Amino acid sequence: MLHVQPAAANFWPRGFSMPKLFTEVDHIIALPTLRTHQLAGFTMGMKIFVGAIPQDDRGVMHSSLQFHKAIAEIALCTDKIRMSVLDARQGFNSGGPDSGNLIAPGIVIASTDLVAADAVGLALLKASGAFVTGVWNHPTIRRGVEVHSPLLSAATLNLIAEGVDGLDAIKAQLGV
Repeated sequence: MLHVQPAAANFWPRGFSMPKLFTEVDHIIALPTLRTHQLAGFTMGMKIFVGAIPQDDRGVMHSSLQFHKAIAEIALCTDKIRMSVLDARQGFNSGGPDSGNLIAPGIVIASTDLVAADAVGLALLKASGAFVTGVWNHPTIRRGVEVHSPLLSAATLNLIAEGVDGLDAIKAQLGV
């Protein structure tokens, strides 16, 4: 593990540790699944990086009043995240992350933008009945946009989809 303190990680004042492997690889591809999360609201690409930090750092994050924003900042530890491939073939739209109401949208969401993939995944969860804060108002998405994807918004999101059931409902949640 290596201790890091990314400049834009405002909600990690003492920094956190990341796997040394992140410095040794050329590319990182996040492979999250579609799930709600009882504490975080949802768990997908940005939150998958929580699993990469040591338990002590997770404890600090979970005790923070800015928990949701701190989640978005973990991925600042590397500039090697190239893609997020969100497995939304099935997932939980309540409870979570380990159990809940199982849904089966039957799709995969892929993006070179970690935050965009999470935004579309959150829109899918909301379209399937999840009781989660609106996509662009969710604090993890908002902070993710600020620190990773400052040009990302409903107006700039380029959603390419074909044959996706419920696409209109997903677009409505995204405001596109």
